[in-house]
Amino acid sequence: MTTATPVQLARAAELRAEATAARRRSAASFDSCDTDGFLSQWAADSMARLYDVQAEILENGGVAEFPALFDLDGTMLDAREVQTRYGWAWAITTADGGTAWFSPSCAQDPARKIATDRRKGYFVGRISAPAWATNSGNGVNMAPVVFRSDRDGEVLVLDNGQPTA
Repeated sequence: MTTATPVQLARAAELRAEATAARRRSAASFDSCDTDGFLSQWAADSMARLYDVQAEILENGGVAEFPALFDLDGTMLDAREVQTRYGWAWAITTADGGTAWFSPSCAQDPARKIATDRRKGYFVGRISAPAWATNSGNGVNMAPVVFRSDRDGEVLVLDNGQPTA
């Protein structure tokens, strides 16, 4: 866990205050015009959620947790999660610059999921990396999304996905 600096904590407090103000604006809009002000209520609530996520990142020292792909030796791979027409998969950059694909198991049982992924040659783990957040969506389903802000830089491996027992 990265320690937040005083500057980050101060900015996080400002963002929390902005989130509270946005929620107050939303409530005031509802009180004054009920559902007629739905658009301003939606916008204020969307921004409040974003401010909260941005404050959380700053309170964690500017980092967030992300999934990462590891080989059977526990080495983190150059891989990105991407949405395909068949669902989410990992695009793995190979040594020759090509792309290999890995679709993780969808098993409900964690032991079965890990065993299936192991047979395919991979583990899905967690890392901590520098992050930023923005709202994303189609306008109706707006939600904060957290992205890595480093370019393949130093990350802290929290869990390489391998079972401990």
